[in-house]
Amino acid sequence: MESKAPTAHKHLLLKARMEHVPLALSTEPLGEEFLRVIVEDVLHMNIAIAPRCHFVQDEGNKGLTGIVCLTTSHASFHHWSETGLLMLDVYSCKNYVALDVASKVKQLLKDGDIYDLRFHMIHRDRDSAYNIQIL
Repeated sequence: MESKAPTAHKHLLLKARMEHVPLALSTEPLGEEFLRVIVEDVLHMNIAIAPRCHFVQDEGNKGLTGIVCLTTSHASFHHWSETGLLMLDVYSCKNYVALDVASKVKQLLKDGDIYDLRFHMIHRDRDSAYNIQIL
């Protein structure tokens, strides 16, 4: 019998600041391609529901937002076009390397002149990832 890899429950939180709106986040179709590349080419995960992006026009929140549903969970982002802030989340039960995602994001958005990129991985399968009281 073939053994399966253990379930990972990893949640990546990535934050990037850039000087300009990068081409990959300039339109809804390009934002959808940005998500597809991260999911298929970096994470090697299967898409359950195709990437969808929408440009939000709300004052103080203007920018491109997007989500893709994976067979192992989801990936989503919002880019505030006026401030150059990008927040990206990737949650999956399948194992992946956070640095690979961050490196690809930096490559895909290099024309935005990223000056700060940080990420944090939460291992949600560990009790230590939660700071809550059991009732």
